[in-house]
Amino acid sequence: MRRKQVRTIVAGGVSALAMAAAGQAAAVDFQAGDTTVSIYGYAIGKMSYDFDENIGDATGGGFAGLTDADDAPDGYTDLDASQSRIGFQTATDVDGGDLVTRIEGDFRGNGGGGFRLRHAYGTWNGLLAGQTWSNYNSFVGTTPKIDFGGLAGDAGYQSRLAQFRYTIGDFSVSVEDPVSDIAAGDGSAPGGVTGEKDSLPAVTARYEGSAGNVGYSVAGLVRQVEDAGENDDATGYGAFAAGSYDFGAVSLHGVINYVDGAASYLYRSGAPDAYWQDGDLETVSAWGGTVGVSVDAGPGTINLSYGRTDVDDAEEAGTDEVHENAFLNYMWQPVKNVTYGIEYAHYSADDMNGDSRGSANRISVAAQYVF
Repeated sequence: MRRKQVRTIVAGGVSALAMAAAGQAAAVDFQAGDTTVSIYGYAIGKMSYDFDENIGDATGGGFAGLTDADDAPDGYTDLDASQSRIGFQTATDVDGGDLVTRIEGDFRGNGGGGFRLRHAYGTWNGLLAGQTWSNYNSFVGTTPKIDFGGLAGDAGYQSRLAQFRYTIGDFSVSVEDPVSDIAAGDGSAPGGVTGEKDSLPAVTARYEGSAGNVGYSVAGLVRQVEDAGENDDATGYGAFAAGSYDFGAVSLHGVINYVDGAASYLYRSGAPDAYWQDGDLETVSAWGGTVGVSVDAGPGTINLSYGRTDVDDAEEAGTDEVHENAFLNYMWQPVKNVTYGIEYAHYSADDMNGDSRGSANRISVAAQYVF
């Protein structure tokens, strides 16, 4: 299996084995009047072994369970199929171009096993309304991986939000359901009122395209951070750039991010947008980035990637200062629509004081069957 074939299958999602259905490379199609209906999805089985503490289910690891405690239990096995998904898409020929609708879900709801809505939107004449990937997001710099959670510091908000988006060519703008988090800080919130108030939507803009062997994406976000008691507010913003270069048998991928008052949009940082200090909201600034390489090898592809987030004022905000993870995997297709993979993953975190909070290692295998 050549790497370009893998990309056809995995285009459009967070992890390689998560993305097979997103591009609808395989689907069951039928015609209903002027509408083409496509039903697509996949079944996937994963198994993981954590050499150290339990860092999550087999679908994907996380940072919350990391510890340096000498007496912490170690050695955990998990098998999981909750990443499996199903969806359908319609395309109807109308004046102004195709009217497209899409509804998709998986079984990651309620902690795994419950149905979860991923996508539910319609588009016509450049206008999208509903829930789908945030416009402040890109997969241009993504290196394929089995772990569904992916790299710390990946490009933008790596999930789906309700939104209105307008796209013209390679440029798109959106207003989106805001994501907010305010930490207690020094506990000086006026009247003891904590929590967040969403007064305004987040506003995003993105330009994404390619030139020859180069892929690129740049995006920005502006949002308001306001407390539930309407005592204070601040303006948050973020920006990222992502790129890839395809040499043929080798490709390179990378992302760089910066946020201030929008740390909820820095992927896997775990940081709040702001915190209370001396009765005022103080915004949290942070940065992140990823690098990766994919190399054709035999019937498949070797993928190596690393990601990191680094949070300023972590002690005041009560959050980890650094999150890091790295993945090394091999993926191949024995036949069309079947993908196998094996992956080694390493997770580590530094606490709010910059001291090591722990590290962990896991090995995972996965088998995905796309229809």
